[in-house]
Amino acid sequence: AGVGIGVATALISVMYGADFHGMVPTFCVLLFTSGVAVVAAVGATVMYTFGWQGGVLWMAGVACLGNLALDFILIPSIGALGAAIANGAAQGGVCEEYGKLGKVGVRGG
Repeated sequence: AGVGIGVATALISVMYGADFHGMVPTFCVLLFTSGVAVVAAVGATVMYTFGWQGGVLWMAGVACLGNLALDFILIPSIGALGAAIANGAAQGGVCEEYGKLGKVGVRGG
């Protein structure tokens, strides 16, 4: 993601042209938060492994509600950038919850 952020302006200009230069900040936020989504997927896999599918569903539901609430707040004022920030914040909250599993010690059986 770091490399993509560094070359985002050039990448957007080459792929879509100068007319889309305004989407660079949104693209950068999405690149950064894509790493967060990968970490969240690992946490979900751990929960599935231990048979805690209900916990995964609950966290996904809370993340969805948080994402929607932030969307209603941020999109009217900053558009697509607000949507990207809202999604990243919701995913970050899920990662924080999955991280708590490691602190309490996830043990099987």
